[in-house]
Amino acid sequence: MDIVLLIIAICYPFIFKYLEQYFVQKGKNAAQKEDVRDIQYETKKGENIATKEDIEEITAQIENVKNEISFENQRRHEFIKQRTERLLKILYLTEKLNEQQRTLLYILYDKHSSQRLLSLIEQINGTLLSFLHECRIIFVTVEDKDLISKEYPN
Repeated sequence: MDIVLLIIAICYPFIFKYLEQYFVQKGKNAAQKEDVRDIQYETKKGENIATKEDIEEITAQIENVKNEISFENQRRHEFIKQRTERLLKILYLTEKLNEQQRTLLYILYDKHSSQRLLSLIEQINGTLLSFLHECRIIFVTVEDKDLISKEYPN
């Protein structure tokens, strides 16, 4: 038994040193594993945040394009609506001028209607001004190249 105790006494510092190095290395390995896990986690989290930010940016750009398209469609619809209203007003003014022409012919045959004649001429001038104004606006807003290329006298 003395030999066993002697062997244990001689080997004890080596066994202790081996066990100490084993546990130190095991601790280092565990720390490295945890560090690698943390680095991988942070890397993946960073990628996810970057992807989320990219998606948010792309989504914002898509929303901007949708809003621009919607605004353009609304503007185009409003333009068509205004042009249609102007064309209808031109038709109305044309009918009004025809009516005033008939009234003018009627008044011209009456010798005693000079005051009514002056009043009618003022009405006709106002109607003609409105008519010309609407026609010019329509002319400017029409995008027909054939109409634009023609020479119109002023």
